[in-house]
Amino acid sequence: MFNWEFVWLALFLGVVGSFNFNFQALSENPSRWFGKWIVRAVIYIVILNWIFWLIQPSIVSPYFNIFLILAGLWFLDIALGFGINGIFNKGKLISYGIFMFIFMAVGMTGCPIFRADDHHKLIGDVQEANWTETMAPVDEAHIRIVSKSQAQYLADKVLGESKDILGSRYNVGEVNICNVNGEIIWVAPLEFRGFWKWNKFETTPGYVLVSAEDNGRKPVLVDSLELEYLPSAYWGNNLSRHVYTNGYQGYQLRETSFELDDNYQPYFTISATKPTLGFGGEKTEGVIIVNPVNGDIEWYDVGQAPAWVDRVIPEEIAELYISKWGLYVNGWWNTIFSEEDIVAPTPYDYGSDVWFVPSPDGQNYWFTGITSISSSDQSLVGAMMINTRNGQAYYYRLSGANEQAIYDAVSQALGADGQRWTPTQPIPYNIYGEWSFAVPIIGIDKPIFQRLAIVQASTLKMVIGKNKRSALSQYQRLLAESSGNTFAPSYLSEMKTVTGSIARKGAEIQDGVTVYSILLNEVPDKLFTLTSQNNFEVLVAKVGDQVTLTFLDTDEALVPVNQFDLHAIEFRKSEIQTAYEIQVKASEKKLRQIEKKRQVKRTLDNLSDQDLEKLYKLYQQQENN
Repeated sequence: MFNWEFVWLALFLGVVGSFNFNFQALSENPSRWFGKWIVRAVIYIVILNWIFWLIQPSIVSPYFNIFLILAGLWFLDIALGFGINGIFNKGKLISYGIFMFIFMAVGMTGCPIFRADDHHKLIGDVQEANWTETMAPVDEAHIRIVSKSQAQYLADKVLGESKDILGSRYNVGEVNICNVNGEIIWVAPLEFRGFWKWNKFETTPGYVLVSAEDNGRKPVLVDSLELEYLPSAYWGNNLSRHVYTNGYQGYQLRETSFELDDNYQPYFTISATKPTLGFGGEKTEGVIIVNPVNGDIEWYDVGQAPAWVDRVIPEEIAELYISKWGLYVNGWWNTIFSEEDIVAPTPYDYGSDVWFVPSPDGQNYWFTGITSISSSDQSLVGAMMINTRNGQAYYYRLSGANEQAIYDAVSQALGADGQRWTPTQPIPYNIYGEWSFAVPIIGIDKPIFQRLAIVQASTLKMVIGKNKRSALSQYQRLLAESSGNTFAPSYLSEMKTVTGSIARKGAEIQDGVTVYSILLNEVPDKLFTLTSQNNFEVLVAKVGDQVTLTFLDTDEALVPVNQFDLHAIEFRKSEIQTAYEIQVKASEKKLRQIEKKRQVKRTLDNLSDQDLEKLYKLYQQQENN
């Protein structure tokens, strides 16, 4: 337990912290004065070695923890002197006052009142971009439907049902979201159930893996390993102490995450930061990777970590950067008086304000909506995403409902089922080109998946399905079939018509509605789905019939049909129906015009200041001509 790496610092602090400022006693009896100083110094040095080993204070400039330790030692020395002698040592009091003044002065050097612009720029270069550039359309298979609470429940359950009564020795640590070989999973290490279990067994057998994409897949208990260095281990095997005592005292160790590499081998990743503004303004310097089996430690600078590492920038740092970026946009005084242009991460009552969001391009981001602090509703002015590996920040100018509004809307849509079900964290996705949120719904008593809600952020229109396929089919129909001036789907202009003969026809009941599936001989790679609600001719259609289908053209194999025309049957239309169809076609034409205007507006909203300046110059040139 006696670590030589701490001796020099403990020696310095012990000697300085025990210094006797009673110079009158020095002149009267030097040997006694020096003797007391040496005794106190030895006691302090021994105590400080234990403090460093047990508490693991970071030793990084400008040495906040060192200031605190010295302040504590001197305060203790002054208090003990008063308790023994009944008087305060004036020399000690004056020295203590000078020391505290220096301590506060160092702290003030990083105060936002003096360095608001530096706090605003902690986030680095913020790139304004179109959200579709970062978030490609999501693959259905990778939509996350297993919530954290369900993953924790399933992980605990599989451990309790394991052989060898593993649940009596270990418990499941906190589940962590990971992107492994393109699949989103929850993973958690097996931890010790207290000191005596650690003392007896020394290692845990592995970890638990839960799919975040497939709620029907059984959790996997990996119990063939021997994890020795863990947060729940003690003495030298404690994870943070193992890292601290192996040369990383000079960093602030943030966010410890349990991750898997591409071969499903477990590692702990720990973000290492240093203050840049007084005692604050932390910047991530790199990531520490620890092998929990043998304790091997590797260091990687930001941007240099292996591709399988998901988290380098800590969640709390990302949230802090976004908050300061929005708060100090016009300096510190602006936060007190006019509050002009101030924005903030959207508050979310049921968890962190920033969320881990994997992107289809293989990158991972910390996401939060951005709202104006002057706004009294739950609307967005934009969104922010920070790359979890390199810290690059992206800002998107968006409008629509924020995360809390999405959650509340789904809660209300549950109706009576809200007594037994509850929505979980809304996750943003690009679904059919629309800014959308997928919201898993779980049981209240038992946090198991019940339904999936998909919400269009711009309108709060939503669908709720029993599974991903059901919800996506409904959502695609909602986008394709919605009409009226209040809503025009961005894919309206990509409707496609195909004519062919029916090769096969089937039917199944989804959410109480009969859904028909049709395979055309001419389009063998797509299965078309529709209901009879708006396409009643499908009721009498049979194999071999010629049909014309209108649908939203996507790359998916399962495609909902917007319009269905059976050639063999021609119903006589009433005057009212004919007039209605003419009105519908006119409305669709108007919708396309509206959508073109919306696309232009969205493009302008997403332009950077530089692009807007170029556009304005072109406009001026055109006006002059």
